[in-house]
Amino acid sequence: MSAESLLLNNSPEIRFLIALIKNLVNDQDKVAQTEIITFLSQTERIKGDLHDNLEKFGIRIRNKENTDTLPDFHKTLSSYSYDLNAFFLLNLSAYDLCEELIRKFNLNESVDPYIQFFLDAVLKLAIDHNPDLHELLEWWEEKKNKLSIIVPLGINAVQVMTIHKSKGLEFTVVIFPFATEEVRMKEKFWIDCDDAEISELKTALVNNSKSLIETRYSALRTEEESKSLLDLTNLLYVVFTRPTDRLYIFTSLNKRQRNPGAESVQKLIKNYLEIKNLWADNTFVFKLGEADVKQKQDSATDENYHLKSFISNSWRKRILLSLQAPDYWDIEEPSQKQQWGSLVHYLLSMIKTAEDIEPAIEKLTAEGILDEEEEPAIKKLISDFINHPDVKIYFNEGLNIKTEPEILLSDGHSLRPDRLIFEDDKIIVIDYKTGQPEESHHKQIKNYQKILENMGYSHTEGVLLYLTQTSPVVKVIN
Repeated sequence: MSAESLLLNNSPEIRFLIALIKNLVNDQDKVAQTEIITFLSQTERIKGDLHDNLEKFGIRIRNKENTDTLPDFHKTLSSYSYDLNAFFLLNLSAYDLCEELIRKFNLNESVDPYIQFFLDAVLKLAIDHNPDLHELLEWWEEKKNKLSIIVPLGINAVQVMTIHKSKGLEFTVVIFPFATEEVRMKEKFWIDCDDAEISELKTALVNNSKSLIETRYSALRTEEESKSLLDLTNLLYVVFTRPTDRLYIFTSLNKRQRNPGAESVQKLIKNYLEIKNLWADNTFVFKLGEADVKQKQDSATDENYHLKSFISNSWRKRILLSLQAPDYWDIEEPSQKQQWGSLVHYLLSMIKTAEDIEPAIEKLTAEGILDEEEEPAIKKLISDFINHPDVKIYFNEGLNIKTEPEILLSDGHSLRPDRLIFEDDKIIVIDYKTGQPEESHHKQIKNYQKILENMGYSHTEGVLLYLTQTSPVVKVIN
């Protein structure tokens, strides 16, 4: 035998990863949440009793008597430093998501062939089909009992397989547990009827019972019994001829058979021992042959390189890639810093109220436009600006707002004011500025107002909002 395969679905780590993805797709999936907490408890990433931990995470059946509010699963998980930022994670590709989850839960602390093979399979899927998460989960359900890792000969591990799968293979030592198989015959037979009294009945389905021996169809039962015994004998032949050195068999004479009169493995073994005059009552261990101690042969020097750790790093911390780079970077002079003003304008275009600040920043980070290290600084800048007493009135809930609306002019050109607020018969036109106040800023706002008035909006108000000024609000007199 040169190699053996082991199903990826046998790995608790892989099932844990799939449960995390299922929970991201459906944050109310209690089955996935149970699998997550079970794994974290069993691996002691979360200390304590499993059932107590499930209670802490709000995973229990609510009854009519108990009306307590259940703990929030994701907030509780965050308290253990396992923050599943759904907005960020759901914007990742299938492969990047898997690697990100592996790092978040420290599954890369050691070399795990299951995880490496799983990532290889997901990468191949991503290259071929670029799946979303629903498609990834559908693919896994279809492939989980087929995908396997290849274990080379000589690895220090026990290989578990069915008897049928071991055909043609050879092992130094074989263990045959649960050796209580018995002859199993078909429960029913189709027979050809030739009874003159019921000539209309050409065929019939009859029970395969002992009473069949007393009929003219006894030969059918005898033939079936012989075939079943031959199948059992062939099965034992496969088991008994796999080992080269030792065979261990575990059986039980006390196990109740489905058909007490049928031949079984334990009966055949007992008969063999009796023929060899080795059987003895109240003896539980029988040994045939001598257990020679084999000298381990010196193997050739292993020239393969063995990984000591599973290397996984986020490329986003090393490379920033954005399809919108020309809008935010000076591509003529790439050594210059990111164009701060363009970035701030783009960020503010996604914010209608203060509640939108954090999701907007997370979106920019997920798109590769904003570096994770820049998040705190820009978040503080935008939060301080929007929550300024004079500014926040333009970001209140319930306002009728359009951000960066495109206004098409009669000459074919277009203009984009940063923000329009519609209040009854009035429009407030707003422009953001990141530099020092200039007279041209007032001219720009007045031009917007003039265009809006020509469009039929008789009452307009112009406002300049300066992000870095002590007094950020400047109203423009038309």
